[in-house]
Amino acid sequence: MKYYFFPEDIAVLEQTVNELKRKIRELGKEQGEAARQSTENFGHDDACQEAVYQARTIVIERLKNLREILNNAVIFNPEGPFSFDMVRMGATVELSNGRVLKIGSFMVFADYPIVNISYDSPLGKALLKKKEGDRIEFQGQFFTVKRIS
Repeated sequence: MKYYFFPEDIAVLEQTVNELKRKIRELGKEQGEAARQSTENFGHDDACQEAVYQARTIVIERLKNLREILNNAVIFNPEGPFSFDMVRMGATVELSNGRVLKIGSFMVFADYPIVNISYDSPLGKALLKKKEGDRIEFQGQFFTVKRIS
């Protein structure tokens, strides 16, 4: 499966991966220290060692998930000769209820001044490929796509 990201979002994803790697190293040191203390106390303080082990395991799993996403990432640059005749990633959509949404990356990282939703979210999926004037139903409500830019 491919995951589509804006350049600024992929940079934040890479930064998050690096932070998780650093956290794993820190927890590894803590785990070693907890093991040393447990040995000195003849195994009486295994709870601390177990807590650090569990925390490290969680961070390692998160890192594996993000690496999988990063390995399947496609950088999408919305600048270029694209037409906004339909909703697509990078489009800003105004709905009939007055909401303005930007269709963003698989995981929304970067801050934008308007509401940013993932193309892979339920609302993002409902909006993709719609044209101005199209009606959509989302969670029992009906909206019309007023403008795409």
